[in-house]
Amino acid sequence: MAFHIAEIERDGADWQRLLELAPVMEEPIQARLKMHLEWVLADHILASFDDASRTPMGVLRCVVQRIGEDEQRPLIGHGSDPLTEGKVIHFEVLRANRGEGIGRSLMERARDLAASEGCLQLRSRIWYTKAVANARLNLSMGAMNQPSLVDDSAYFIIPL
Repeated sequence: MAFHIAEIERDGADWQRLLELAPVMEEPIQARLKMHLEWVLADHILASFDDASRTPMGVLRCVVQRIGEDEQRPLIGHGSDPLTEGKVIHFEVLRANRGEGIGRSLMERARDLAASEGCLQLRSRIWYTKAVANARLNLSMGAMNQPSLVDDSAYFIIPL
């Protein structure tokens, strides 16, 4: 199946198409795409669309932030400038479209966006019980893994 990845703007036609997917997504897509994060320096919503029907098949929200700020930790700085990272807030491919390269294309675009904005790394959090394929994808892209000390998740970090 032919598809393309596009960055979408909130309130446009593609945004509405994404929100209409909420009933068939496994994760709470509307909450994750709409939530306001006050520390965010840049916010990107990427979606994959079927070339023929323009139907969305996957979505990834990636923000740029200072490393540690989202966890209320001291910022890591280089001189007077805190280091930044891209952080994946939401990532999902429709079950019917998994295994077609959509997830990898979304993650590669997020990695490239984060790198172009001067980020040091791309970080995501993966729940052990839900995302074995996502963990494998991150590892195949060179991610390092840090298990959480507080719950059944792990952080995957792709150096840029």
